Amino acid sequence: MASLLSLRLPNPKPNFSVRASSSSSSPPTSAAAAAAAATIPAQSPSPPRPQQALEETFGRKGIKFAESGGVPTVELSVRNGSSLHLRIPDGLITSYKPKVYWKDDGFTEVLHTVSTADLGAPPPPSVRGGLGLVLNAASEPAKGGSSWSASEWAVKDADSDSFDAVQVELSSTNADGSLDVTYVVSLYPVSMATAVIVKNVGTRTVSLTSAILSHIKFHARRHSAIQGLRGCSYCAHPPPASSFGLLSPSDAMQPDPPVGFLSRVSGLGFRVIRMGYEDIYLCSPGSFSQRVGKGYFICTGPASMLVPVVINPGQEWRGAQVIEHDNL
Repeated sequence: MASLLSLRLPNPKPNFSVRASSSSSSPPTSAAAAAAAATIPAQSPSPPRPQQALEETFGRKGIKFAESGGVPTVELSVRNGSSLHLRIPDGLITSYKPKVYWKDDGFTEVLHTVSTADLGAPPPPSVRGGLGLVLNAASEPAKGGSSWSASEWAVKDADSDSFDAVQVELSSTNADGSLDVTYVVSLYPVSMATAVIVKNVGTRTVSLTSAILSHIKFHARRHSAIQGLRGCSYCAHPPPASSFGLLSPSDAMQPDPPVGFLSRVSGLGFRVIRMGYEDIYLCSPGSFSQRVGKGYFICTGPASMLVPVVINPGQEWRGAQVIEHDNL
């Protein structure tokens, strides 16, 4: 909730006065009215809850703010029914359901998520998996500069276009305000996109490592396939630290992009497109999948971890991922 403190809440309405009544038809004297008013406390409307303020400020067709488990969330939806759910404070996308042609209800879940309660973690319960942004920055690390990780977000803006394209912008900044970070989540009828814009408004050079990690759901380990990786060079690399990650062992990072992903049981196929990132991160839970919830998944996404991004003062860097499918 700390990330929402910067949001300007609407001013509460002025207190309405309480007038004393009399059994006679004549109006009460000013002294009697003052005495009665002194015994009845003035009432004022309660300030709006954070999600109510967000809905009033940014809500529109295809963009609906709510609360789940005490956490402010936003649901994006487009005309054909495709939807996604985004947790605002940590910027985690917990659901993406595109429209498909072979199911009666017309939609299928793409992302794999697990409740921390199911993993034996102490309360309060949270969510791991899904799709999230990892962003770590260090100012002049060779000189012992400070480090920072983007972990708290606030709503910056929202927009929609004829119910066929909707997006929400989240913002974050480091302690001294030298980094201005914008995280944009967009939804379209046959795709979804996540983009990050990092502006260095300080006076020191910043070294940045980042990844957009998607925990993609598969129905079974034996019926999953990734096309386009044959002959790729790779290096073993531990997964980046994050609050939503499901895996911790060292896994493979692929510097060459795959062509597509396919679940042979569900028939779901889609492409992951990267922009601005130099690496492709890929890891599979293998036989450890049963330790992190039911079902099978693959964690993948564009990354800049092997060679950090250097942002000089006054410069900006942009990275993005698009999940695109043709399952209509």
